[in-house]
Amino acid sequence: MRSIRKITSSIAITASAVLGLTLAAPAAYADYGGGATNNTWQIELSVNCNNAALCDQMQGGTGGEWVWGELDMAPGATVGTGDAEMTFCSHGGGFNGAGHTSENVTSWMVGTNRDFWITGGTDTDRFRGQVDIHPIIGDDGVSPASPSNPVDIGIPALPQSAHYTTTDIFGFSAPGVSASVQVAYRPAK
Repeated sequence: MRSIRKITSSIAITASAVLGLTLAAPAAYADYGGGATNNTWQIELSVNCNNAALCDQMQGGTGGEWVWGELDMAPGATVGTGDAEMTFCSHGGGFNGAGHTSENVTSWMVGTNRDFWITGGTDTDRFRGQVDIHPIIGDDGVSPASPSNPVDIGIPALPQSAHYTTTDIFGFSAPGVSASVQVAYRPAK
């Protein structure tokens, strides 16, 4: 698994938005993605960090990140699309406040390490009343994501559902640090 920053910088959605979409849509497959004809992965992430000694090192202060995303790909294809939403908050370490990022993934692929790699798209960041729209930045930290500069989100692209714990994600567990990733897979019909 990659660092939580890689995961949270790549995909996202808040629980209230998910609930709103779920209640408003006539069927789950109509909410997102390419519908029942695509293989679809829903990815949820929750990180809560209240151990100041560790959280300052891991994410620049106490707080948390909550992500929901979906990635879909037609059977036999090598490139897919997706959407994600992320809400975060931090206290201390030079960054204080909450924000939200919406991500439109225009292309992703299964990387050579079998992880999901984001290779194109747009982030819309909202923080303290400001909105910033920019390309998703690749693993080099500077240039837009592309097949040669992907964002490895650190989650295996398996054709199955999976659950990852704090220890799976960070390689350790500690008081005041809680993280989980849930991947729900639905094959094309």
